[in-house]
Amino acid sequence: GSGLHGLQGMSTKSSLSETHLLPDWDQRLEIDTYIFLPEEISLVRPFLNSTRADILDYIETHQLPYRQDISNQDTTRLRNAVRHDILPQLQQHNNAITGALSRLANIVQHDLAVLNSEVDSVAAWLLKWTTTRPEDPADEPGEAVFVDRAAFNQQPISIQRRLIRKIIDELWPGAQDLAFDLVETTRDLIQHGKTNTGQSLYEDISLRVGYDEVIIGYGGTPVYPENLPSL
Repeated sequence: GSGLHGLQGMSTKSSLSETHLLPDWDQRLEIDTYIFLPEEISLVRPFLNSTRADILDYIETHQLPYRQDISNQDTTRLRNAVRHDILPQLQQHNNAITGALSRLANIVQHDLAVLNSEVDSVAAWLLKWTTTRPEDPADEPGEAVFVDRAAFNQQPISIQRRLIRKIIDELWPGAQDLAFDLVETTRDLIQHGKTNTGQSLYEDISLRVGYDEVIIGYGGTPVYPENLPSL
């Protein structure tokens, strides 16, 4: 992606999500009746800052056996096309391109950490979370969040966009491919949507516009938090 989240590249340590795992992950991660949730397990990339050339040189020097994943040669996969076709062409114009891209990713990661910290601070008072009540009592309850429209509109555009991404990620951990258009449509509905209009956002997540607030969630009717008045 071309946003900051995409430009930062991979991180040396991150939490797993269901998108990394096989469909029966919950059975495989069950140990003594305790099921480890994906986000409780860290994915660590210890060689992320090492070049392929350095790694292969080390392997040759120490005569280490290694395994090559044949899928890494498949240039129909975008990551391999970038690695095998595009980067070599860029290096013809700038021999230090890989180092420049690595520095860019490092700068973006640290800038994004500051931005995310600010978003977390705003989200703590602006977003009100609650559960949802499904139509069928046999179904599992879901989750929803109340977004104060006036307070949201007072935030800088950058904070607004990241608040929306944070909401969807909280409701659907590991959400992938959150397109720019989706974020902008959501932002426009929060700012200018007419009362009682709705929109499907991502998977089962939907948005409903209220007079002073917008409700984003899944799994049924939101249960109003106790600190809000009931009519």
